[in-house]
Amino acid sequence: MEGVEVGTSFIPPYMSRRWVRLPLRAFCLSEGWSFKATYQSEVEIEAGPALGEMRSRADVVPVPLEGVIAQEGAAPIAGGIDQEGTTPMVREAERLQTSPFLSLDLRNEEKQSDVTGLRMLYRAAPEPLELALSVNHGPERRIRLDAATPPGAVVGLFLSPDGGGTVSTLMIRIVAGDFALLGFVVERETAAALTVDTLAFPGATVRGWAQVNPERLAALMGGAPYDAVMLEYGTNEAAGDFDASRYAETLDQALVKLRGVFPEVPCLLLGPPDRGGGERLLRADRVDRADRGSRTERALRMRHALIHKQVNAIQARIGARHGCRNWDWQQAMGGAGSAYRWVRTSPPRMARDLIHLTSEGYRHSAAALANRIGWGSGGDTGRVSVGGVTGRVAAGDPGSRSDRPPIIHLTVVGEGGGSTSSLDWCLATPDYSGWCIWPRTGCFSSHRRLAHLRPLQIGMGSPSTR
Repeated sequence: MEGVEVGTSFIPPYMSRRWVRLPLRAFCLSEGWSFKATYQSEVEIEAGPALGEMRSRADVVPVPLEGVIAQEGAAPIAGGIDQEGTTPMVREAERLQTSPFLSLDLRNEEKQSDVTGLRMLYRAAPEPLELALSVNHGPERRIRLDAATPPGAVVGLFLSPDGGGTVSTLMIRIVAGDFALLGFVVERETAAALTVDTLAFPGATVRGWAQVNPERLAALMGGAPYDAVMLEYGTNEAAGDFDASRYAETLDQALVKLRGVFPEVPCLLLGPPDRGGGERLLRADRVDRADRGSRTERALRMRHALIHKQVNAIQARIGARHGCRNWDWQQAMGGAGSAYRWVRTSPPRMARDLIHLTSEGYRHSAAALANRIGWGSGGDTGRVSVGGVTGRVAAGDPGSRSDRPPIIHLTVVGEGGGSTSSLDWCLATPDYSGWCIWPRTGCFSSHRRLAHLRPLQIGMGSPSTR
């Protein structure tokens, strides 16, 4: 689709996670950060849209006085030596040496930014927090956030340049205290025709949704309603000792919470793809042996495939209770055991670990899903439909206001996998959990999304499985 403008409305706090593409030109992260996912919580908690948070703390570590170099000719330090025997300059040097920081570059490929402001979501701490912030490489400005009572609430702090304009870069440095970052809500000069938010990271499960406080999450997301939501989970749940009844119960709880956040938004559950034995890497010229061998060997090779078949069936049953359609990814590949056939295609569609797909496999899957829900490339390329709601994407000059397509907000929550992951869209592959609906390489920056938009149609409304 030529001329379709694509944007994002949320930047998740996944900078400390490997293999995750973010809607940023670049970012820089110091050591000392950790990541905690919502699914790891044992109790219901307030969570941000990313279902995870990045944490760090600034600790003061003494440094030798001779290690502090003052500018030549500088005036004497006000206050002199304090009761602890150090000067303010020494104390500042101690903080700088141990201060964790995060910097973001919000510009596009042309090094331009349309971001007018950011609402930083963070978790209130039981002790005061002091941050140093710099916008557009300007001087640092320190802010002190008082301790919260009770602690743990998710709050927002709006950041924008002095005197207006756009935000090109942002630097955050922790001066003192614990800081838990839950992401950034993005405000732009002009809303894009299509907004796609991808919230996906390796290892996540649908249990994250079962642990959220839906009322608080709905309040946090009230300013960015979505026209559709996709959830893609299953591979991580199927690993290890799979309990079908427990998984069904967790999925049901998760969808209850999802509906608490999105009561009327159409949703689509994407099941896990097929999976082979996975106990060891297989050479492509030996994979056809999967159909031979003893009954025990065949059972071991098909163990995960049969569990994924159960997961897809459970998603169809539980999803229907909550008004969510489902797409059986495994069946779209050819059913249980198709992983062994996909690894033998040329080029291979399955990675040799028989768990993750290759880029070709994700592209093929994305095309199959697009056709299934009516977003395929065939037919009237100007008309879009997902469910009973239709819209029209204008094909004229994208700069003309009369030709601008309707604003559509889409999101997907799911799970994904490999280093190049996410269905060829940002539908997150088998280990990434997130919200998305766009070509995989588009998960990184808006200008890359446009290159992969042409073969797809854009839909709005409820998913259709016609």
